[in-house]
Amino acid sequence: MVLVVFPAIVLFGSNDVPSGIMAKIAAFAGEVSYPLYAVHLPLMYLLIGAMRAAHINANPILLAFPVMAVLAACSWAVLKLYDEPVRKWFSAKTRRPVPLAEPAAS
Repeated sequence: MVLVVFPAIVLFGSNDVPSGIMAKIAAFAGEVSYPLYAVHLPLMYLLIGAMRAAHINANPILLAFPVMAVLAACSWAVLKLYDEPVRKWFSAKTRRPVPLAEPAAS
């Protein structure tokens, strides 16, 4: 898998340029990937704990899609309400002004 299948997936995927709705889905997935990585584990534990507290014993397969929707929505909220404003603030604080070019001596 590691030596053949995964590199083949990367190779074939890197040659594809999505368009239309797939381009929008790919852009959304790319934007929320890091926030999702950062928040998925705490949110999963929170959801599992809430389900246990409410004595919900549903089939995990049936819960997968609603949980994924909640995780995607929370990741998007973290991106828009925290990550992007903080990056913008840090960029404004660390950006150095570009000096104007000196006029050429004649």
